[in-house]
Amino acid sequence: MEKLDKTDSGFELEITRQYFRGLVSAVHYCHEVQHISHRDIKPENILLGKYDKVKLCDFGVSEFFKSSTDLVNGATKGTYLFMSPEMVDPMRKKKGIHAKAGDIWACGITLFNLLTRQYPFMARNPWELQTKLLKNKPNLELLDQRFGADNEDLPKLKNLFLNLFEKDPEKRMKMASLKDDPWLTKDGEEEID
Repeated sequence: MEKLDKTDSGFELEITRQYFRGLVSAVHYCHEVQHISHRDIKPENILLGKYDKVKLCDFGVSEFFKSSTDLVNGATKGTYLFMSPEMVDPMRKKKGIHAKAGDIWACGITLFNLLTRQYPFMARNPWELQTKLLKNKPNLELLDQRFGADNEDLPKLKNLFLNLFEKDPEKRMKMASLKDDPWLTKDGEEEID
């Protein structure tokens, strides 16, 4: 976050891709190897080690889940601007939250924030944010303003965001698809560890 705060409008595409690749690798390890949902993914919880290697920190609200199901309790945890629609929907919270899907959403918000220093769902208060999360599409025009509408990377990046910001957690992009995303892997030329 300190490095991001030194920028006027966010990181450039290539450095953001590098950091996001590291974040995806870290979240994949948490989900698939350790069966942990972080539940508070955001720039403040990303550390940069030697050679800018990404490390995920602050597991204070994280939860373990069973390998057969990633349902965790629906208690509100994490930072509001990074929460997925199901985390703010009272009806869905009662049934439990899909931990992986919530973390994937938060990765998307983090990616957007790294690129723009803004959020795809802006609101003046938590109630307005809840409504926008449940009903509105993300404000991807901010990407056009930041990088230019004719930037050749933007169509793939916008498609990635649409998959990350799928409102239905069952349909939201899964880690296997995210790890193979064309924008993230440069059309498969750079696989993620």
